[in-house]
Amino acid sequence: MDELTVGLCAPDLDGVVCAALVGRRVRGPVEMQFRRSQDLAGFFADDMQRKLPNSYRLVICGPAVVHADWDGRVIRPRLIEALRAFIQPVEWFSARPWAPEDVATAAHIVGEERLHVEPATSCAALVRRALARPDDPLAETLQALAEGRAQEEWAGTVEHAVRWLKDEPAALGRVGALLSEGRPADLPEALLHRASAREAEVRREAEAPSGEPTPVGAHTLCVLPVKPARWPFWQEMARTAMDARGAEFCLCLLEGRSALMLCARADVPADLGVWVRYVTDMLPGLSVVDELPGAVVLCAPGLPRRPDLKDEIVRLLAEGAHLLGN
Repeated sequence: MDELTVGLCAPDLDGVVCAALVGRRVRGPVEMQFRRSQDLAGFFADDMQRKLPNSYRLVICGPAVVHADWDGRVIRPRLIEALRAFIQPVEWFSARPWAPEDVATAAHIVGEERLHVEPATSCAALVRRALARPDDPLAETLQALAEGRAQEEWAGTVEHAVRWLKDEPAALGRVGALLSEGRPADLPEALLHRASAREAEVRREAEAPSGEPTPVGAHTLCVLPVKPARWPFWQEMARTAMDARGAEFCLCLLEGRSALMLCARADVPADLGVWVRYVTDMLPGLSVVDELPGAVVLCAPGLPRRPDLKDEIVRLLAEGAHLLGN
């Protein structure tokens, strides 16, 4: 494995750890790339491929095959076509749920032995099992970091940096490189300062008053507009907004997009899927385009042009609150 290896990972702590594990396994240089599942097809575009050598090994860690992006645009055919035309060796790891037909299609293209799609606590667990050297003393610690159970003094600092700089691929690559080199405590002060400043800015915006929460059954729901610059931090903003307003649920609107993100506070057990199905049944134009831990992503076509649609969705959520099942 002396040729260039490209680690194409999810832009989160699990993905950064996966990139580090890949880096510790290969002998040659490693290029770390970070993309969400809905952006995966863009990696195979001509403009991106021209930046890479004619021959390299691709290791995908975290992203799944998804059928549509967060605005409802169908992207699966473009991704599958790009994979079929791709001539480099691919190894793919994902702990996300995949549709059976996606598993079968991807396995046929990249090879069954190179596709590792399994429910696990982290993608890092799959990567470590397949790629980590048996004598690597840091592999277990890195997996524990990805799963939020690392006890080392530097673990919280690394997690904080990744969380608040996840919209900066270069910063994620720097963190991943230091983890790969076994130097997790050596994060640059400038990087840590930037992460802390970003956290303060994001939390301040999420805590700003934006109306009283709406009653939904025995609970309350807050609605939070999220500016384009803050789209990557919608989950952090939602948690902050719920805490500040005493709400159990939050509906984030990504301003300028057709995407709505519905999430629940961590301590509130609720079946968001059933709740959302009620809403989409009442408004057939809406569709679920992604399901994440504790959150559901909805596409509402025309939302940027129809501010009344947000109010209609909130009304339907209130009417269907009896389906939350908690």
